[in-house]
Amino acid sequence: MGDVQSESVAQPRLMMTLPVTLAAAAVLLAALGIHGLLSASVTERTREMGIRVALGATSTHAIRSLAAPGVLLAVTGPLAGAFLSRGATGVLLHFVWGVSANAPMTFAGVAALLVAVAAVASVLPALRILRLDPAQTLRAE
Repeated sequence: MGDVQSESVAQPRLMMTLPVTLAAAAVLLAALGIHGLLSASVTERTREMGIRVALGATSTHAIRSLAAPGVLLAVTGPLAGAFLSRGATGVLLHFVWGVSANAPMTFAGVAALLVAVAAVASVLPALRILRLDPAQTLRAE
């Protein structure tokens, strides 16, 4: 009986593997993109941050000013996605069993995961400011 049951859910299980794999790839690519964008921003703003730190700005303030755009985009994205996903729930009904298409806990969990991944990808490049020597940065140019 276990073999019959396993065989009956084999195709739906396979059909869910593709969206899960694509979603994981999308989250990974988004994190890499945010990390790369903010790494470039940190590299471009190294002199500015060196001046700010030399004039007395705290490391926390410098990190916050570098990571804020990424975190703001990370919060805006799931809000827009939650609004736009209302139209896609009809498609999801064919793939998901036992879960309502409008499950608020699912939407909240996915949004929290995306915000957490984007926040980490935003803060990691900004942490390079902690290793910044203001005097050396000012002499570099």
